[in-house]
Amino acid sequence: MKSLSELRQQIAPTLRRVEKFRLEKLELAKQGWKYQIVPVLIALLGGYFLLQGEDGLVFGIITMVVAVGTFICIYIFAINKHLNQFEEHFKEEVFTQLVHEFYPSIKFSPKRHIDSNDFNSSQLFGSHNRYSGEDFFDGTIEHTPVRFSELAVKKVTTNGSGNNRKTTTTTIFDGLFFVVQMQKRTYGKVAVLPDSAESMFGSVGKFFQKTFGKLFQGGQLVHFEEHPEFEKEFVVYSKEEEEAHRILTPTMLNAIYDLRYKWGSNVRLSFIDHNVYIAISSSKNLFEVDSKQSILENSLLQELYDELILCFSIIEDLNLQDQ
Repeated sequence: MKSLSELRQQIAPTLRRVEKFRLEKLELAKQGWKYQIVPVLIALLGGYFLLQGEDGLVFGIITMVVAVGTFICIYIFAINKHLNQFEEHFKEEVFTQLVHEFYPSIKFSPKRHIDSNDFNSSQLFGSHNRYSGEDFFDGTIEHTPVRFSELAVKKVTTNGSGNNRKTTTTTIFDGLFFVVQMQKRTYGKVAVLPDSAESMFGSVGKFFQKTFGKLFQGGQLVHFEEHPEFEKEFVVYSKEEEEAHRILTPTMLNAIYDLRYKWGSNVRLSFIDHNVYIAISSSKNLFEVDSKQSILENSLLQELYDELILCFSIIEDLNLQDQ
């Protein structure tokens, strides 16, 4: 694995070129802020109309709405547009090259994401009707085919009608989703999920897991009493208990347990057919760049480098390349 200093040296020409592009876009965005004097003047005019009482009320409200609309349009098309162009250019030029130099066997596509069929095949989550993502990685790690990306999966439901119409948005999953192909292995179905029931309800939670596990996970609850720390954090369902114990060796149990705390978030896994699916919840938007910060600074590349190591180390952490 190449060090950060080695990577920096290899992508230095690209860094300097994109830094120049950043400064140009930042200057255009600053110029865009000058146009915001227009909605300010319109708002002042609207305030004048409102001070006239009922006679100017309608004109005042209309003018204020126009002022807000003008402010939003200027921000979108004269300011934020340039910042977004830089961020897209950075990922296409700098980050893509950084990934290639870091892991030549991995291809990075900033605007793609894990296919919804892969997400559904994992059987880790329920139904959804809003599916999006970005930052797609595809290739091999330690000769093991793997693909992953950031995903934002939601379910939007609407109840009632007319004035009683209410729309609710529920987050199904937000984070990193991995698909690891185990070409020499075939699994039935083993699911490892966060043990929220037992941690919240104790023995009642255990009863809930056993009673309703077959209904929701299509398998029986499998215990790993010899690993009490793992049992407190996770619950395992499998169609065959013997297969669950064969897959989830003591080494694997410890690796999953450590992964939970390494990321500081919920971790879900499923072993189905020839694939291992890994879902790591995260509210942080990874692999992003701040347009106000110089990309020549060490702190930016260090953060991106650390995030890449964190992601690519999952295969090694779980020892999947040896399975």
